[in-house]
Amino acid sequence: MKVEKIGGRNLSGDNAFPKIRESYILKQGIYEQGTVLQLDSTVNKLEKLAVDGVPHSILSQDYSNEAADIKAVVYLTGCFYVGDVVFPEGKTLADFKEKLREKSIFVR
Repeated sequence: MKVEKIGGRNLSGDNAFPKIRESYILKQGIYEQGTVLQLDSTVNKLEKLAVDGVPHSILSQDYSNEAADIKAVVYLTGCFYVGDVVFPEGKTLADFKEKLREKSIFVR
């Protein structure tokens, strides 16, 4: 299974707070670095955050995995630049700030 890195952003908002990374299975699709993800607990895989979803983590790099599910590295904690974090269409940091804080994900 091929994983293609397609780009890059500067997600790092502050190195004073640790960034904890871990690998999770991503559902099939095209994902942009900085995308806020949610966990689909029925299949134990990550997917893009829905407008009414609960944030789980932030994607560490771009992934294109249209052929099959793949493992991807995500940030479980850390501080990130708001301009480089990808929220669901029509939503902003204000919609998810408190839920992200509960996960020790800080966006400024």
